[in-house]
Amino acid sequence: MNFPRELENAAFRSENGEYAWQRQEALAAVCVLAASGHAVLGGEVWLVRDGEIWAGFSLTSGPSGVYAWATDRLSKEPWPTYVSRACAEAQAAIRAAPHEAEVAVPPNANMYFNLTWAGAHK
Repeated sequence: MNFPRELENAAFRSENGEYAWQRQEALAAVCVLAASGHAVLGGEVWLVRDGEIWAGFSLTSGPSGVYAWATDRLSKEPWPTYVSRACAEAQAAIRAAPHEAEVAVPPNANMYFNLTWAGAHK
């Protein structure tokens, strides 16, 4: 997948090549993926500091946990319908995720949204 330069530059890339973006860029990436016919299969929130990734985190007023979502393709669902539904669900999940002020973010760490996607041939 080729992302626009500004999204490519804004992305955090894990050692295995996975992409993650901060909230606003993640919302934009979801739209770019859908526009290119890719379905967002799911995602999760990462806290990243100096290349180290934490998928679990504590809320400032609540329990620890992992924030993740998945959108499975329905039986006989046409690919374009799935792409649209997955896009809407990913955007909703990203918007509903805890905000930085609600997360006990370690010093010098940033919050990212890791996305997993596939094209119609997958």
